[in-house]
Amino acid sequence: MGEDVVGVVSSNPGLLLGGRDGSAIAFSGRIPVLVTSENGLIKKDDYIVLSATESGRGAKLIEKEGKAVGRALSDDNGSGKVLMLVENKYVKPAAMSKNALRKALAEASTTNLLSEGNIGLNDLDLSDAALINVKSIASSNGKWSISEEGRIVARELCVSDEIGVVCINASELRSKQIGVSVDYVVNNGEGNGASGASTSTASSTATTTNPTATSSPTIIILSNDVTSNTHIINTTYSDPGATATDYNGSDITSLIIPDLSNLNMNATGTYNITYTVTSATTTLQSSVMRRVTVIE
Repeated sequence: MGEDVVGVVSSNPGLLLGGRDGSAIAFSGRIPVLVTSENGLIKKDDYIVLSATESGRGAKLIEKEGKAVGRALSDDNGSGKVLMLVENKYVKPAAMSKNALRKALAEASTTNLLSEGNIGLNDLDLSDAALINVKSIASSNGKWSISEEGRIVARELCVSDEIGVVCINASELRSKQIGVSVDYVVNNGEGNGASGASTSTASSTATTTNPTATSSPTIIILSNDVTSNTHIINTTYSDPGATATDYNGSDITSLIIPDLSNLNMNATGTYNITYTVTSATTTLQSSVMRRVTVIE
């Protein structure tokens, strides 16, 4: 057990090459082999490796890749024997054909399907096949789920378009605030990487095609791109600022109050700069955040 395998001992070879002394070894072709169920019952198209518990027997390959002896041409229905096509090579089961995967999915029970290694995979790769007739789905950490009734539970809901990603979580929903986040990754001239995002929040009070006094002001962050939001440590930060428009279209940029108190140009990290503006004619406010990344 644990040794490299070169072939399979045949008790009844169809064609014997070489001398008659010793054991007949099959290097190719189809041959019945003895197997164990230590990694689950072997199904057709499963890859077979050397058993870790019983000498001279095969077992199902449950890792994402590994050295296989061959591929099963029949199922092990508890007899401990399958017909195998000798394929002594290094394989990646995730690359199995779509038809083979669909057959394995169809034959596996729901309970066994999601157990580790049921179809030779640790991560279930559907190979572009549809997942249908599912009762419910839940994450392993319990942070999200989809019920049979269509109820979705999640910590955060995000929707993307060509501008960026709009996200909202429970606390923002309670305070009627919506977050807009655009993620990015950059490198400075020395190859050091930095990541960050530009985030904005605004009141969720509806803005119609005919704005009214119940609509919140709109703030637009200036120069809100990767280069402008990434700075070298121990340099002077020059804030590009933002513009603001009231519900009636009037410019209220002069009313913006920037908060740079969180920014520290003497330490690497990601910092938020907040811009807040209050309508010139109402008490409605809007806030946006610029996320600045300081790198070495």
